[in-house]
Amino acid sequence: VDPGWKPKPGYQLTYTAITLSFEDLPGVRRTKIGMNANFSVPIEYSYNVVIYVGNGYRIVDGRGEIVAEYQPTDTEHPIGFVDEDKIYFSVPVGYLSDKHLRNAVVAVGGQDDHGGGGIGEFRSVLPEAGEWHGGGGDKPSGNSNVYDVMYIRR
Repeated sequence: VDPGWKPKPGYQLTYTAITLSFEDLPGVRRTKIGMNANFSVPIEYSYNVVIYVGNGYRIVDGRGEIVAEYQPTDTEHPIGFVDEDKIYFSVPVGYLSDKHLRNAVVAVGGQDDHGGGGIGEFRSVLPEAGEWHGGGGDKPSGNSNVYDVMYIRR
């Protein structure tokens, strides 16, 4: 979506969390997705690494520590391409793991960067849609802010 607010940074108004679970990787595993997702994956999909994708991406390990981050500094190096309806980016394996990928989850919702143009977080979901929040939630607050989920098993 290109709302026309600023020069096209690429992936605007949509937010994605990609969780990755690697076999035999020691350390902490999580089920709760952060960045205001208000969503947890089932225990069998607990993950070692999550990649948050907004206007750029952020890689976070199972302890909640930021491992790496990329934000486009100009419109020449976006990760999203509105005219093609695509996003693409690459992450060096060293920031993830060379172990066998057991499963992954892709969770998608609205993006809220609070006007800052950064990576942002999941936009809140309330019962009725508004200018600054999504709609369709069952409760006045505390709804999942994830609209679509894809579970991938190997």
